[in-house]
Amino acid sequence: KLLVLECLPWQDVAGKMVLLSHTWREQSMAQRLWAMKHAEHFGRIVPQLPYKDRPLDVHSFRKLRKVQLAALTGENIEIQGVWTGRGHTYEGEIEPFRLVVRHSLAGDAGISGDRLWRGNAADGPFWRNNEPLSSKHLRALAAMRPDERPGYDDFGRAFTAIDIKRSRLCDPQQKCVFVSGFIQWGANRNVPEGPERFVEFVSGCFSATERRLLLAGTHVSNAARGSLGLDCYDLQLTEDGFRLQGATNGNFENWIHQVQGELMLP
Repeated sequence: KLLVLECLPWQDVAGKMVLLSHTWREQSMAQRLWAMKHAEHFGRIVPQLPYKDRPLDVHSFRKLRKVQLAALTGENIEIQGVWTGRGHTYEGEIEPFRLVVRHSLAGDAGISGDRLWRGNAADGPFWRNNEPLSSKHLRALAAMRPDERPGYDDFGRAFTAIDIKRSRLCDPQQKCVFVSGFIQWGANRNVPEGPERFVEFVSGCFSATERRLLLAGTHVSNAARGSLGLDCYDLQLTEDGFRLQGATNGNFENWIHQVQGELMLP
């Protein structure tokens, strides 16, 4: 109605339209509006946003939404969290970690869920249960489907993401995408990457419908040799994609170890 009244034939139509467009843009970009949009869409995580020196505006909303969608589709999941040990051997042990797994991203051939991650040059040579992995063995792993790449516990028993799916009664009809990446143990967002990274490289699959992430550790970095064993992971994102929880099996210990984490925010 406002538009019709303001743009009568005897008025300067072009000038009025410019004024209305400018006013509408000011209103649509208002900080108060986008603060409300943040609270409406992202809810509980808003107080945790690392934007203390910046306003919550359309730009921060778009960044956060992009990270959220990437996690919920499996394109890019980056979690900072804590592993808590249970049982006789590891009861009460707590280990911080940073998890990064990705599905193939359009236009970026260097980042793919099919790829066997090998970290950076300083992470090699690679190991599995104190046994070195030759280039031939790494090529064989790389040629496998990510959910079929095996890891081995401390007693030499094999596991894959497919094994996890069967043993954890996942819906076999759910469509999954392949993912791969790494878990940097003892790390958080403020720790830079360096030659002494304790890294476990993982491969597996992600179901966007169930928001479920199944991973098997396949090899570790040189710095982690002898102190970091391979594990398998059954993890799930919350509905909003901002938190993760789940369990690890350890040395076939009935999935008693707990994992909790939060999505790393931009």
